[in-house]
Formats: sequence, C-alpha cells, structure tokens
Amino acid sequence: MSLVKDWERGLTKWLQAKRYDYTPAPYPVEPTRTAVIFIPRLIGDTLAAFPVVRALQAYGVEHIIIVASHQNAMIFDPMIEQSKEAANNGKQSNITLYTIPPLKERNLKAIRKVAKAITVAHGRIDLCVDASIKKGHPTALFISTLHARNNLQISNSSLRCYAPVCAHASQLYEEDVSLPFCWSTLMKDAGIADVPARFEIPLPDTIDDEVVQWLSNHQLEGNAAYGVINLDGSQPSRQIGLDTAEMIIRLLWQHYHLPMIVVCSPAGEEKASMLAKRSPHVILPDLPRSIHHSAALIKHAAFVITPDTAILHIASAFDRPTIGIYREYKGHWIPTGEPHAIIVTDGPVDNLSQSQLEAAIRCIPLAERH
Repeated sequence: MSLVKDWERGLTKWLQAKRYDYTPAPYPVEPTRTAVIFIPRLIGDTLAAFPVVRALQAYGVEHIIIVASHQNAMIFDPMIEQSKEAANNGKQSNITLYTIPPLKERNLKAIRKVAKAITVAHGRIDLCVDASIKKGHPTALFISTLHARNNLQISNSSLRCYAPVCAHASQLYEEDVSLPFCWSTLMKDAGIADVPARFEIPLPDTIDDEVVQWLSNHQLEGNAAYGVINLDGSQPSRQIGLDTAEMIIRLLWQHYHLPMIVVCSPAGEEKASMLAKRSPHVILPDLPRSIHHSAALIKHAAFVITPDTAILHIASAFDRPTIGIYREYKGHWIPTGEPHAIIVTDGPVDNLSQSQLEAAIRCIPLAERH
C-alpha cells in the first residue's frame, strides 16, 4: 500500500511540475517594489507568519498584497484601516487585501480569478511569499497564475519557481522548528530583513481602549488582576469539557487566587456561559466575541491557559505566561511567552489530569499572587 501511495505522490508532483512550474527570474529580484503574501490559512498560521510582513515593510517594499481567506482576513483589518487612513491623508496606500475561499474548498475558479486580478491591478509581481505551507493543486495554481518574478516558501516544494534560498528555512520547517523562527530565518536568508521571530496580532487602539475601560469598570485593571482561560480549539480533540474546566478553575484559584476571564468565539459562548454559572471565580465578559477583543483581554492578563489553538499564539504575541495543553507535541506551535509550560495529554485535551496541571502551575511563578 505504501508503494502505491508513494507512486501516487510522485505522479501528482510530476503533473504539478508539468502543468504549473516555470523558470523564475534570477534571485534576488531587484528592485522589489511589489510583493504578495499568499496565506489563506487559519488564524494561528497567520500570527506565525508576521515576520514576513515585518521584513517586507523593513525592506521598503512599496506595495504589499495579502491574499487571505474569510477565516483569517480579519487579522489584517487594523493594517488595512491604517493603509486607508494614509491614503485619505494623501500618503501612499501600501497594503491591499484580497480574499479567497479556504484552500480545502478547492475553489480553483476563485483562486485563478484573484491571481489574475492582482496582475491586472499591479502588473507583474516582483516577489510572492507562499505562506500557505501547502504543496497541493490550489497553491500551485495560484503561484502559476500569478507568475511572479520569483517566489519564496518553507514547504520544501521541489518546484523550480521557488528560489533556492528557501532550502535552509524549509529544512527547519521539516524539523518541526517554531514556525515564526522558520519565517524569520527565510526572510534573513533571502536578504530581505533580519526581524524578530515572533507571533503577532495587530490590535486596534479603539478595541484595546474599550477592553481597558471594561476591565476598569469591573476592578480588573492591571497586569496581575486576572487570568484568561479558553476551552476550545478548532477540532473536537482540542476542546475542554465542563467537568475538566471546573477542575482547572479550582486548581488555579487555589494557587493564584485570581478570577478567570473565559474567552470564546460565538460558537463557544454557550459552554463558556455554563462555566461562568458553575464557578464563582469565572467571568464571561459582556464584550463582542471577536478575536481582537479576546486579544486585548489576553494582552492585559496575568497568564493564559488554553488548548493548542489561536489563543495560545495570541498569548505568545503579547509575551504572556502560558500553560498550553496539547493533544500531541508540535514544535511549530510551542508558546514563546515566558514563563510557559506545555502539557501533552494522553489522547484528547479533555483527558488533562490534575497532576499534569499541578506540575504546569509550578512552572508559572510569575502569575502567583499571595
């Protein structure tokens, strides 16, 4: 069976190369005035790829075009608003956002349409950074249709349209190294800029101010007044049930004596509300259930506890002490906030044991308040 699968993979790779590959311009591309970041991914992947954005900005690329999906486009909204304000004030608007359906939907027509629209609007693109980390048909179609002068990636694709300078960062990715470090390494190796390897989420001042006011109204202002808990990841195996959540809250209260704010998406509001009703130490804030409101709450928290999901990476973005609960260890997604602790459960994260949590809590002394 494995031989058949290997043969099928080899055939697919050969067909993609035959249909979509092309010979790019020599690297580096000079001058690099326009760049596309192709990232129709989930929120966590987007936060991890911000070294690409910051490197292109540091290099002085005149126009950055971001291709996202409806699942992650909102992460770039603050940057797009800033770009629009700059344009209204007579300055150059240098960030443009296009959206396509998620790659898993394989909407090839929409992918081809956006790639063509970018070329019509901006001419031939100097550089495309493929941050999809996918080597399938939809990504190959976009790269081929866009036909940038050169391309960068960390997915270890063998297509010759990608610059050889990607080899080192691609190897790091294969070795399960932290994803922001992979992107930062690629940007340095490609001669674009040496930028920090960190997760990032732009936070609108208006939302941060709204959350700070809410915290003040509830006597929770200050960086040591509360913790944040999130119960749900994107898959059932990364979701914490109410009984386990109550155990977590009980132990956290015993150690830190801090109230816990539960953050959630609209889909998780019912469970979060039930937890707040069950425990006097849990607060479900009457704020919009947006990713940016959750990010602002995390920014001002004493610590964060969450399954492996976007909330974990937001905690890293704001360097919050973090307890990350994983179904299996993934080096790409380890927390970068300090201090941090990693728990790997036996099966779904809801299998978290009291002894595992107690050991993790001992690793987070900065959150203690006696």
